[in-house]
This record gives sequence, C-alpha cells and structure tokens, in this order.
Amino acid sequence: MGFETTTLRDVMTQPVHTVPPSWPVCKVAQRLAVARIGCALVVDGEHLVGVFTERDLLRMFTTRLHPPLDEPVSEHMSCYPLTLEPDATIAAGAQFMRDNMIRHLPLVEQGRLVGVVSVRDLVRVG
Repeated sequence: MGFETTTLRDVMTQPVHTVPPSWPVCKVAQRLAVARIGCALVVDGEHLVGVFTERDLLRMFTTRLHPPLDEPVSEHMSCYPLTLEPDATIAAGAQFMRDNMIRHLPLVEQGRLVGVVSVRDLVRVG
C-alpha cells in the first residue's frame, strides 16, 4: 500500500459515528468513550454540520469551572468541517490534514457522508 496510490476510501472508518446537533454533550461524550473513538460527526438530517472531538470536550473542562454537559453539542462542535472525497490519495489526505491542522477528516461523496479518516488511520498505513 503506497501513500501515492492508495485512496482514503481504502483506510476510512466505517460505520461513521454520527449524532444530531441537539444531543447533549454528556451523551456524545459517552458515545465517544463507549465506541473508543476520538470524534463524532454531527449531522442534521443527511447534512454534515459539524465535528465534535475529544479535544472539544477537554477544552470545555479546561476553560470553565462548571462545564455545561447538558448543553447541545451544536454549541461546542467545530462548524462547517473541511471534507475530502474518499477517492483522494492518502498522500493528498495527509497533506490536507497537515495543512489545515486537523486530526479527523470527514469524507463526502456526492454530498453524502461516507466515512472518516483520522491521523490514527494514516499511521496504520505508514
């Protein structure tokens, strides 16, 4: 498997863990813990509207005396996440993630969320 020829589709994580924007942060955090994953993709219907990561959760605990875990995840997620198509090469995906300093990259095909690639996925290939 080479970085120049293998595609993100070959290493993407499926199924994608999605949550609605109305879910409380505590419920999303529980999903992350149980599934042992670093991010949940926030979808409204079929539309990707955000990403909530373990770093977002950590930020809540380090910036507030009493983290509002009952607030909707939509108030704490990264909005309008950057995406790539799953047929981009691993090299292109890794460079895109590096250039934009992101650890989780949602993959969208014809407007539909089909997977996600994390830095961990890329390390397994390297």
